[in-house]
Order: sequence, then C-alpha cells, then structure tokens
Amino acid sequence: MKRLLTIVLFVTWMFSGPLSPGYFQQHVNYDIDVKLDDDKHILRGQENMVYTNNSPDTLDFIWIHLWPNAYKDNNTAFAKQMWETGSTRFYFSEEKDRGFIDSLNFSINGETLEIIAHPEWIDVVKVVLPQPLAPGRKVSIDTPFKVKLPKVFSRLGHSGKHYEITQWYPKPAVYDKEGWHPMPYLNMGEFYSEFGAFDVKITLPEKYVLMATGTMVNGEDEYAWLDSLSATGEEFRTMDKKILKKRVKELKKIEKKEKEKKDTDSDDTQKYKTLHFHQSDVHDFAWFADKNYIVQKGMLELPYSGREVTLWSMYLPKNAELWKKSIEYIHDAGYWYSKFYGDYPYDHISAVDGDMSAGGGMEYPNITIISKMPSKDVLEMVIMHEVGHNWFYGILGNDERDHAWMDEGLNEFTNFWYWEKKYDVNAPMKVMPDVFHKVILRNASMRWLGGYLGYQQRTFTRDDQPIELPSTEFYSGNYGSIIYSKTGIYTYFMKHYLGEEKMTETMQDFYETWKFKHPQPEDFVTIFHQHVDEDLSWYLDDVFNSTKFVEYGITGVSAGEVEIVNSGELMAPLEIAFYDGNGDEISRDWIPGFTGDKTILLPTGTSSVALDPDEYLPDLVPSNNYSKKHGIQAPVIFDQPDYSKKYLGNLLPMGTINNYNSSFGIFLYRGKIPYETYSYSISPQWDFKNDELIGRAGVKQTLYRKFGFDEIGTYVSIIRNQGRNTIGFGNESYLRKPIYRDPYIRLFLDGYYHHFEEKDIFNSGIWNVDEPVLSVKTGAEYYRKYSPILSGKLNVNYHMASNGSDQYGAINGSISAAYRPLKKLKIDSEFSFISTQSDELTQYSSRFIGSADPDFENWVWNRSASGSLIMLTDQVMSKGTAMRIAPISNSSLNYANAVGLGINISGFSSISSLFFDYMKPDVAFINSDGKSYKQLFSTGVSVDLGGLVSIYLPLYMNWDSDIKLGSACWKDYIRAEIKFNPGKLNFSL
Repeated sequence: MKRLLTIVLFVTWMFSGPLSPGYFQQHVNYDIDVKLDDDKHILRGQENMVYTNNSPDTLDFIWIHLWPNAYKDNNTAFAKQMWETGSTRFYFSEEKDRGFIDSLNFSINGETLEIIAHPEWIDVVKVVLPQPLAPGRKVSIDTPFKVKLPKVFSRLGHSGKHYEITQWYPKPAVYDKEGWHPMPYLNMGEFYSEFGAFDVKITLPEKYVLMATGTMVNGEDEYAWLDSLSATGEEFRTMDKKILKKRVKELKKIEKKEKEKKDTDSDDTQKYKTLHFHQSDVHDFAWFADKNYIVQKGMLELPYSGREVTLWSMYLPKNAELWKKSIEYIHDAGYWYSKFYGDYPYDHISAVDGDMSAGGGMEYPNITIISKMPSKDVLEMVIMHEVGHNWFYGILGNDERDHAWMDEGLNEFTNFWYWEKKYDVNAPMKVMPDVFHKVILRNASMRWLGGYLGYQQRTFTRDDQPIELPSTEFYSGNYGSIIYSKTGIYTYFMKHYLGEEKMTETMQDFYETWKFKHPQPEDFVTIFHQHVDEDLSWYLDDVFNSTKFVEYGITGVSAGEVEIVNSGELMAPLEIAFYDGNGDEISRDWIPGFTGDKTILLPTGTSSVALDPDEYLPDLVPSNNYSKKHGIQAPVIFDQPDYSKKYLGNLLPMGTINNYNSSFGIFLYRGKIPYETYSYSISPQWDFKNDELIGRAGVKQTLYRKFGFDEIGTYVSIIRNQGRNTIGFGNESYLRKPIYRDPYIRLFLDGYYHHFEEKDIFNSGIWNVDEPVLSVKTGAEYYRKYSPILSGKLNVNYHMASNGSDQYGAINGSISAAYRPLKKLKIDSEFSFISTQSDELTQYSSRFIGSADPDFENWVWNRSASGSLIMLTDQVMSKGTAMRIAPISNSSLNYANAVGLGINISGFSSISSLFFDYMKPDVAFINSDGKSYKQLFSTGVSVDLGGLVSIYLPLYMNWDSDIKLGSACWKDYIRAEIKFNPGKLNFSL
C-alpha cells in the first residue's frame, strides 16, 4: 500500500506539470435513467456513480449533495438566505408547490450504505463506505431517487408543464487538497463540482421539446424532429413584424390553454419517448422541456480548429419577437469566447427561454436558461454572459461558492471585451424597449451601465467589500457590484494597460493550463506572473483583497507642468494624454501608479491634459480628469455623462397645473450619478395664467463618512410659485453601519422662509399670511427592518413657525410598523401623537383631516375655500395625527393635543386596502345632531391609482353611522390624497 501511494503521488506530480503543488482531482462517471411524470411533477430515477479517488488520501466516506431538498421547508439554507435577503416568495409558498428528493437507497453491490445527516443542512448527507477507498481506486454507488419538483423559486422546478431540471440528482461534493467541500444549495452563491462523464436517459411525453447537456446517442429521429421545428423558427426569424405578432398571438392562446390545465389533468393515451444524452469533461448536467418551444438552429465554425458546433435556441411564443436573433447572439458569444481563450470543446451550444428566478440567467454545460428580458440588447448580453460561463465555471471549474469572481467577474470582463469587438469600445446598450431610448440613455455604454455605476455607487459611499470573499459573506447589494462589476472593470482596464496581445496570451495560457480542472486564485496569479515581468500587486492583490480605490484628478496646470493627485489608496498605473490648442493629441504616456501628489512635465505645445482619456480606469470621480472642457452636454432626462465636455446635467420639460398656475418650462438637474457629491436643479417656467415667471432652483451637498456620520446632506432652495417666494434649507444626517442599509438613525432639519405676494388667493380662515413666515422642523427618525415581514419606525420632531407676533410650536411623534404575517395579508400601522404649545398660525394648526401643507411640500390643486379638490375637504394630507375620513365642517377641525392610530390592511388586492382610523383629540367634535364625540373612529377602503393618487371611500364613521353607499352624504366624505412631493422629489429641494 505504501508503494502504491508513492506511485500515485509520483504520477500525480508528473501529470500536474505547471499545476500548483499537491494538486489532484477526483473523477465521477454518472449513469442516470429518469422519467418525468408531468401530471404530478415528479421525477423517478435510478443513478449509478463511479467515483475515482485520485487523491493521496484514503476516504472512509463521501459527502453527497441532495439539492432538491433545499425546497423542502423554511429551515433550509436556501430558505433562510431568501429570507435574509428580503424575499418572502418561498417563505409564503404552499406545501404543494415545494419540492424535495427522497426514495434514496445508496448501495454498493446491493449492500445498503450507512447515511449520516449533515448537522446543519438537509440537502447534504454523508455516505459511509463499507471499505476505505484507497488512492487510485474506484467505487460504484447505486441509488434510486424521486424528486418532487417545486414551482420555480430559484433554478429547479416547473411553471405548469414547463420544466427546468437543474441541480436535481444526488451528486458528490468536491474533495481537493483543501479537503471536502460540502455545501447547501443557495440562491445567491453557486457551485463547485467534480468533473466526469454523464450518460443520462430521460423519458417523458413525446410532445415535449427537450434540450440538455450533452449530445444525443442514437438521436437521429429526435434531431430530425427538432430540424423540422427549426424550419418554423426560421420563418419566425424572417417574418414581417405584423404577421409575426398575429402568429405569436395564436401561439400564446395555445400556450395559455396548456398552462391552464390542472395538475390533475392527465392523458392516459399519451406516448413517451426516451432520449439518451452523453457528455464527457463536464461537472454538471441540466435539461429543459416545454411543449410550446419555438426552435431555431444554427452552426458555428470555431476560429482555430474550424470544427463546426451546432447552435440551438428554444423560446416561448410570448417572447418570439425578442428572441428572433437569438441564434446570432449564441453564435457570436461562442465565436468570441473561443477567439479570446480557446475553441469550444463540445458539440452544441444552446440557450432556452424560461422562468428561472435566480438572476437573469443560469449556466450549465452546453446549455443556459434565460429569464424574462426587457430588451434585445439585454437579452444578447445575458445570452452572451451565460454562454461564456462554458469557459469560466464550465471548462475552468473554479469554486464558485468561495471564489465567485473567478467565474462571474472574469466572465463580466469578457462581456465588455465582446461588446467592444462586436460593436465598439463605447457602444451604447439599450436596457429598455427601443422607444424609451429615443429620450433616455441614448449613449450609455454597456461597461458604464453594467460595470462602473454599480461599483462606484457602493465604493463612493464606502459600502463595498473585498472581491475575494466567499459568496455567503457578501451583502446582497454588493454581490453584483463587487463580484461582477469591480472584477470586470478592473480586469478590462488591465487588458488596456497590458495591451490586447499580452492579455490574450496570458488568458489563453490560463485556459489551456487549467481547462477541465479546478483553478484557484493563486493559480490565476501565477499565470500572470509568468507572462508579465512587473509588479502587478495593485491588481492581483489590492483589487481583489482590499477595498482600496483609485481617484486621480488634475489639481492644476502651470507653465510646463501638470499637477495630479491620487486621493485614493490604490496605485493603478495612469495613462495621460496631451493635446494642443486645436484639441489634437500630441502624445500619451503611462506613468506608474502613486498616491498623493505628482508633477508631470508637459510636452512642448501642450494646451490641455486628460487623465485616462478613453475612460478605462475605474476612477472614482472621473469629472476631474480633464484640464479643459470642450463643448457642452445636457442630455434629455438622463444619459451617461461625457466629462470631456461641460456636463450641465439632464434636461426635460416640466409644467405645473393647479388652481393658481398654468405654467410650462424646463427642468435641468444634475446629481444622479453616485460619485457626484453635489447636485443642483433649476426649473424656470412661464405662468400663462398670471403672465409671470415662476419656478425653483436649488443646490445640495452630500458628504460621506464625515464627523462620525455615514452621510450628511445639506440643501438650499429658492422657489417662486403659488403667490409666494420661498427659501428652503435643511440637512439630513444618517448614522448606520457600513455596508448595510438598516438599521439607521436619521437626524433632520427642514426650514422655510415664506414671503407672500398675493395674499388674497389664500383662504383667511385657514391661512395667516399677513407677514412673512419662518418655519423650522427638526427631529430624529429610527428605522429597523427586523425581517422581511416586520419593520418599524420611530419618529420624534419639534416644529415651530412664526410671522412676527403669531407663533406656532408643537412636538410631534409617531411609531409605525409594517407586518406581513400571511402571503395575502399586510398590516401597516401608525400610532401618532401631537402636543401643541402655541397655536396662533392657523395654517400650522392640527386638524382632524390632516395638514394644510403650510410649507408647500406637496402638490395641492386648490388651497382656497371654493372650487374643486379643496384643501382639507376634498384633498387629504393624512401624514401625522389625522384621519383619512373625518368630520367635514371647517369650523370644528382644529385641536391642540391628540393621539391617533391608523391601520392599513392590504395584500388581497394590488391597488386597494382596508383602513381604520382612530383619534382622541383634546376637544370634542359636535355633529349636526348636537351629539358630542370625544373619540372618533372611521373605516373605509383606499384605492391606489398608480402610487401618486389614493382615493378614500368611507364605510363607517361613529359620528355619522347612517351613511349609505352611493348617497349624497356618502359622496361628500370621499377624499383624495395626492402623493406627488415636488419639494422632496429632486435632491430634497
């Protein structure tokens, strides 16, 4: 035995060549025979695993993944992760919609094996071997299994009789030089599996269109049928748009009928087919089936070998228009990834349309599943990304759970490279339907949208995390912006710095050395050191293992010199371009990375300087990279800034219509980019009703991680509108833990100075506007989300106002909670109180039916005493201690002190809810019959119209219990609340 171990180690060392010391790799051959019961959504199968121990260790057991058990109950690692990341879909799901794997009986040569449950996870078990498995030996393990397929909550499951069969069979965990890697199934955080070969026989009703990992064995008849279907798919690809819409409409009806079939509906006469798939050198197997798939077929000639690869796309009728060019997307992804790294080694590349909900798409060897997409460009990007995973995760089988950047991040880098090659280095990407891009994001590049924005957002607020962390340690907001975006854009910059030839040489060596193996981060580093003879620690160490960032900027240009500062800690190399007075480039140079200040001599004739002129560097604040601006940029609504020009902000038309004004003008705003700490807006409008100029303008400055606060925002605004001139000012400061959004404490100050020009337009019974009014509100708010179904907020503030001798002062507070105990039930409650010390300014007085909006923070149609939608009788401002249905009479509306309780019960409808309001004021209300009420109670139904307007319909009031639905009195109590807040909509101005 000792001699055998020596031989095994020697052979392993000889075989490993340039591989890392001690590297070995286990091997698993699978033989699976499975049948789909599409009435009960069950798989019944038999599996044989031949496990080869290529390690230098003797194994007494094998950890086995049983990932369908992730969908069994609310205690699984998957269920807990979904809960922790805020998703309650699985938590509230019914038992019949969940899934599991059972009927297992692991055996060797008929001898049943001992099974030991994992101490934490029900989707992992330990199979104890009857005899120790020595190095170089194999063991053949058999088991039957049954999988009850869940509805699609993540990756595995069904939607009606549409099937996505992934992570579905018993599967050994990886054993490498670090030991065993048993892991539960997770939605966020992927996998690590042993390479091997798969022989899988799938039996299902013959009408299903099916595609899977591997090539069909003796599948001539099935391929001929798919070819016939692809002829129809080709017609769809070339069909006139109007004819296509008509044909798709017909197919949708067929698809809808199929989905409406009950699970108990069965066809005892349906025929079955068995398809046999084989594939070597992969570490997973997935398959997808639907009776209504539209099929397209294509071919790819590989760039190096010239070998032909078959391409398949299968999509649902509802997405036919979007998927018309899907074969092109698959072809181009396969071609460019092969060109970048090395030829695709398998026989087919397929992409299928589905309902998978673990992100936009999910990769499996040879085949990928794509979720619903908003545009053709995004569909192409996702297909390309998922096809690319055949290289990063498929062929280069890294540990996705612990080193997710090695597949997601390097793949994202390649996505930018692909877009650059196919379209252009800064080619825009349409992320919405085409019609929107006529006015918004017309020039936004893929790498800016898909890389820079997310990374800069999290980094600028200091909420980022190092790339090299296990997936389970990432805050959900960082998983995409750090693993994907940060890795992608820094590696893309590395390609620019090294040059495409050197980067291609390095990455192709990485691919050739590690294909069909398990590379680790140190192996990636080793390959770079072998090809690049300089210190790359800023990339290979700092980028991946720290949160250091780079922030170069030009601080001054003097006679013959330019002064540059790096306010960050990351010392990335810097490219500098020099231009003459005509804007023509004189030269460009690379300088080594540095921190602090640096002075660079200018070439003769230099008039202006640009840092990172092609914007490859993930520079945190790119706006200070140019010594001169050439031209002006003010895109409509929103677009990617071009900082080589004077970026004014974004422009859109803006109008005002209410009882006082009928105006139209422009709205120019800047400050929606994460790294812009200042923002401003200006909106001049001409009031056609009063023939005068009105509008607003404001500025805001935001600081991060200053003076012990995580965020400090200070603003000033000037407003001329609705018969008054107003200066607004304020501050919001947040205290919270880095990375996480809650719990937080918000300290705030809002102030207004109002000078009234047209006093006669205000109802004197409500408004006291003889003198200018100064209003200040200050306080604190605490918010905490205890779980996805329970959150709470505490707010306490002091509000004062004065206009000369008249004063107002009050302490306000509220405690609110949102609770969702059932899927179809959500309870929002707020207990509020007010204590008024002085009450001489009538517009600030407390009222049963809410605020008079004295500081003009909301859109109000009419503040007068006559007309339509009159304030305090028709339009509600229910915030604070108030009722949504309250006594109508203006003469009895005021009170000084009160407590109130408001409850909303919703969930049964997306637009309506049942509400209850209770108030106990310090003054009694006397109704028309002379009855006195010290406590008021009302209930009704609210209807939400698009989130901007709510209508409140009364059901019962204790002071007027005789109201009847539809009566004139009932109609008088109907209220509207308009939630459009122009004061807070844009930068708190």
